[in-house]
Amino acid sequence: MLDERDLQLLAQMFQNMEERLDQKMDQKLTQQKREIEESLDQKMDQKLTQQKREIEESLDQKMDQKLAQQKREIEESMDQKLAQQKREIEESLDQKMDQKFAQQRKEILSDVRLLLDTEVQTKFNLLAENQEIILQKLERLDDMDVMDTRISALEAMVKKLNRDVDKLKKAL
Repeated sequence: MLDERDLQLLAQMFQNMEERLDQKMDQKLTQQKREIEESLDQKMDQKLTQQKREIEESLDQKMDQKLAQQKREIEESMDQKLAQQKREIEESLDQKMDQKFAQQRKEILSDVRLLLDTEVQTKFNLLAENQEIILQKLERLDDMDVMDTRISALEAMVKKLNRDVDKLKKAL
């Protein structure tokens, strides 16, 4: 059985571990956040540039509607090629983002599993041990209740017997 000093040392050890884990998690999350923000900034810049081009092309198309049919056919061909490229770029970005998110999710789940195995499981084990001690004490309290009931019954019987003895004395 662990004494108070051992429990305090364990508590200090767990607290130190928690602080180190918190620091590591904060560092890792900060780094991941920075990487995600940089990646999103780049992607947003690319998307904004692409959207700007698309808007400009749309305006050009409206102006070019007044031109000859041959020019419209050329622009339609260009629009199809740009749309295909846009789809390819979006698909590529989606795949890259999905891969990054899956990787981050795996890392986070790994960290959470490690934390659960090291921190939470040991704490649950300590709680279970303490619960057993409490249950043993409760069993003793239940025994005390039974004893109190028996004592009360005996006291009542003694009082009754005293009354009966008094009656018999008076009768004699």
